[in-house]
Amino acid sequence: MKYTCLLSLFFILFACTQHKQNNRIISVSIEPLRYFTEQIGGTDFSIQVVVPPGASPETYEPTPSIMKTVSESASFISIGLLETELNIINNLRTDENINLIELYKNVDLIEGNPHHHHGNLHKSDEHSAQNGYDPHIWLSTKEALQISSVIRDELCRLNPDSCSKYQQNFNHLANEIKILDKYIHQHLDSADNRTFIIYHPALAYFCREYGFNQIAVESEGKEPSANSLKEIVSLARKEGIKTIFYQSQFSDATVKALAKEIAGTTEQLDPLAYNWLNNMYLITDLLSNKKE
Repeated sequence: MKYTCLLSLFFILFACTQHKQNNRIISVSIEPLRYFTEQIGGTDFSIQVVVPPGASPETYEPTPSIMKTVSESASFISIGLLETELNIINNLRTDENINLIELYKNVDLIEGNPHHHHGNLHKSDEHSAQNGYDPHIWLSTKEALQISSVIRDELCRLNPDSCSKYQQNFNHLANEIKILDKYIHQHLDSADNRTFIIYHPALAYFCREYGFNQIAVESEGKEPSANSLKEIVSLARKEGIKTIFYQSQFSDATVKALAKEIAGTTEQLDPLAYNWLNNMYLITDLLSNKKE
């Protein structure tokens, strides 16, 4: 509540100074969205990211300087489901000078039970802010392609004279995504074990697209109970799972303890890494146990 009130105050103060929107400034919520925007728009726009590397988009509180730039941006491009985004969006809805792009409206969303621990529709309770949908839509080649098309259209709206260039850049990105999709199928379609354990359930869209099942360690956005840990250890032994994945935004203490119980190892990944394309290849290689 305190954070929301402070954020509202920041926007009121910025509005009172009558900042003028700049058609060459675009704000995005997370680093992967900066990647898509820069791949399509090149250097035509100055892209500001609200959530810095290493921070969680569920708990991060933007600084006044970031909010100032957001208020001056021509567009705010967001997933539209993350807690930090929701606070900003709610405060920007009355500003007619900034265009709000909420990408979740253009994809096939996954709805899950935040109180259930197993299955490929995992979602922790912290993600239930927007109708209970999983927000990690960018971690899917199919949805990434859709996201990119929406960003292309927005850049064309902001700078119509360069729309043909943005279309060409989008086509190049789309081709890279298709090559990635083929690579993922080549390396994962024949996987014998299609279940993996991960601390935070970030790969639901990836799992849906490529037929995998993620087992979340955290429960309702909190550290798991002793019974939950026993259940996960039992499942890992039954399925022959030897690797536990965890995100760089979270502590590795619990996953290391779990890995010790199953005589396994841990692997770190970052769903919020800037270079989305390279990151998706990395995730694929980790899931296929290809550690090059």
